[in-house]
Order: sequence, then C-alpha cells, then structure tokens
Amino acid sequence: MKIKLSNISNNENKFNSIDSSATIDVKNLIGNIHTKILVYRLNERFIARGNIKYSLELTCDVCLEKYNADFDKDFNLVIIPENLFDKNNIINDEFIILKNNSIEIDFNDFIKETIQISIPIKQKCKPDCKGLCPICGKNKNYYECSHKFINIDPRFEKLKEIRKKINEERN
Repeated sequence: MKIKLSNISNNENKFNSIDSSATIDVKNLIGNIHTKILVYRLNERFIARGNIKYSLELTCDVCLEKYNADFDKDFNLVIIPENLFDKNNIINDEFIILKNNSIEIDFNDFIKETIQISIPIKQKCKPDCKGLCPICGKNKNYYECSHKFINIDPRFEKLKEIRKKINEERN
C-alpha cells in the first residue's frame, strides 16, 4: 500500500487496501491482505495507526497437518523524514524512514514484516493436538491406536526415583 504525501492532512485520513500475495510477497498467504490505515501529519512527521487482517496456511509441528490460521494485527507507526531521523531519540520501535525527496509512503515492507513476524515459532493446529503415534505414525487426532509408548530413556530413571520419593514425602 502506497499513500501519496499530498493526500495526508493534519486530520486523520483513512485509507483501505486489499492486496494479494503478488503485491506483497508472503509465503503461504491465503486470499488477500486487508489493511486499514489512519494517517495524519504532525509537523514534519506522520503518525499512522491501523489494522492488518490476513490468513496463512501453516503446518502443525505436532501432527504435521496443514491448517489455516487467521491473523488480526493492530499497529502504530511513526513515519520520520530521513533528515529528522535520530536513532538515539526513537521511543517507538515501529517506524518508517521517509526518504527526503519522497512523494509517497510505502507500507508494503512494513506489512510484509508484520506478517512474517506474526508466524508462531511453534505452530499448532489446535491447542490440544495429540500428534502422531511414534510407533505407527497415525494422526492421533483422527485415529485411535493401541500402541502404548512408554520407552523411558535409562538416563532419566534416577529422576523418576526422585519424583517418586518427593511424591511419597508429600503424602
């Protein structure tokens, strides 16, 4: 989303955009990115606040199934002209540096970064995902298998004894 500086006044200006993954190169994007931005001029700076809505196709780390995740992110930005930028005076982490001869603000990189940062490190299709059976490999969310996996690493036997002793002392 690009907004011309001439379209921004001291009052809040509302801009809406629907972008596809072709416009903003994001892996696993499903459908479009819906962006709403309110921008106003504050002296030589610009203040923007808004919302980004999008869906991604992710793979569950527990059961390895693909699932769709919807995201709804609010943001606040300060757009600073390059000649006023002083990294020592930045209070807000989220800012865009505007080239001195720019005639527009380009939000595309910010939107792309916001989407990439929002992808969870541990991806789970649902909070109670049961995962895969370590014996037969079936997805335990859909199939019941009779395998009981109790193979305890012998290095942890001592911890098991300590846990048993603690539980006995509590009772």
